[in-house]
Amino acid sequence: MRKLKFKYIILIILILFVLIYFFVPDRQERLIKEGNKDVKAVELFKKKHHRLSNSFEEAGIKTTEDYELWYAKNADSTEYMIWFGTNLGESETYYSDSKKWEDYGRWPAATPPTNE
Repeated sequence: MRKLKFKYIILIILILFVLIYFFVPDRQERLIKEGNKDVKAVELFKKKHHRLSNSFEEAGIKTTEDYELWYAKNADSTEYMIWFGTNLGESETYYSDSKKWEDYGRWPAATPPTNE
């Protein structure tokens, strides 16, 4: 009886892990979706003001202290990148020149990053 109860508990735990794995959105997927919304806001600001915003907040993006996305312009303020950390020392980055998310760094931000 005890062994049977233990097997049911293990089975339930395994089923929960499988359900969580397949049905809980992946963090990276969620942040890319959120980042794509931020890209649209930055592009809208750029179209309206003929320049890049200095921060997320200036582009109309509401952030909090624990906001996981970051924004920076290049040295001549013609291109920007939005990124988030994936693993220690690794990130997923959106580059405005290619309009793609990439998992490697290409250019250092000349202006300090901000998530404001």
